[in-house]
Amino acid sequence: VVQTTDDLATLEALGFDAEHFNARWVRGAVLCELDRFGDARPDLEWVLVRDPGKVEVRRLYVTCLFELGEHQRCAEQAISLLKSSPREGAVQRTMARALARVARERPSDRARAFVLGALKQGAIDPAAVVPVVAAELRKLGDLERARVVEGK
Repeated sequence: VVQTTDDLATLEALGFDAEHFNARWVRGAVLCELDRFGDARPDLEWVLVRDPGKVEVRRLYVTCLFELGEHQRCAEQAISLLKSSPREGAVQRTMARALARVARERPSDRARAFVLGALKQGAIDPAAVVPVVAAELRKLGDLERARVVEGK
């Protein structure tokens, strides 16, 4: 597995082909491993345009969007992925973290409606996600929205 900057340089020195599906997928994955999410994003998007059902790439793309601070898009992509692959626990946690951050941008009295509406779009059980969103809000220091999201 390629996991270092030297390994990435080696991969590119071997004749990286920008039009080769697996080369773009591997480079995107390596760049994510190196926390170079901005550099990884174009490769992941290129792969997803050509194979939107590739779960491994979709999972990594959700993480990439979260790390880039694109929380609304991250939540949307996570919900879309969870519709077809509901057992993606890591994606569900990332989605909850992203939803908490987007909920912070909403008026506090509408935070619960926002979260429940987003989950409903993906036919996702709120009982499994709302407590995680509330816990993330608490971690972010937003106790008021955490209570609202929980319905208290």
